[in-house]
Amino acid sequence: MNQAHAGVMTTAPTPDIYVAGLWATYDGSEFVSQGEAMMYKPPLGDDVNILPDGYSTLLGATSSGVFEMRATITADGAISDASFTVHGSLGTASTGEVVLLRGTVTEMNMAVFSTSRLLEFKVTDKDDVTGVLAPMFQSQYGGAVIKMTLQSWHYGVSPYTFTDAFGATGAANIGRPVPEPASMAIWGSVLVVGSVFSRRRNRNRLAV
Repeated sequence: MNQAHAGVMTTAPTPDIYVAGLWATYDGSEFVSQGEAMMYKPPLGDDVNILPDGYSTLLGATSSGVFEMRATITADGAISDASFTVHGSLGTASTGEVVLLRGTVTEMNMAVFSTSRLLEFKVTDKDDVTGVLAPMFQSQYGGAVIKMTLQSWHYGVSPYTFTDAFGATGAANIGRPVPEPASMAIWGSVLVVGSVFSRRRNRNRLAV
């Protein structure tokens, strides 16, 4: 059974990238956010610090990389012209440009924002994710998820419009999408089938 399990889990778990000192502005159309890309968690081992590259140094970062996101977002959460980039180097600082992760943002989760004030953006096309860490995000479950926890200045009369997040500071976390229940059921059935075949092989060997 252990052998069957190892055979199914061929894709490494996607690491998280932690962003601190995040700030964001929104003028009713343009959303701009930046923060310090501090570290990422690899599939195995301890968290790895992200150091500056040429681009993050240009923006004023001295001890970390930089997360940047720009998008056009309407008050109802419709998103367009959206992309995010994580600049920084691993191991040693770099004077050149090092793109750790880049992708096109395709969706904002308004249901989450309406209830928890959490900004959640999705990069749903795994093939669109590029950069040094891209292979770790290109799993069978899609691209990346950007979750921002922001302390907002509130404007407007409705607590459920995106215009409430006009200006804010907070933190962010970039990770992989959570598998849908259907996907989990499929993989669960594969595990069961794999364990059955594994047992049959073992029985055949014992019979010989």
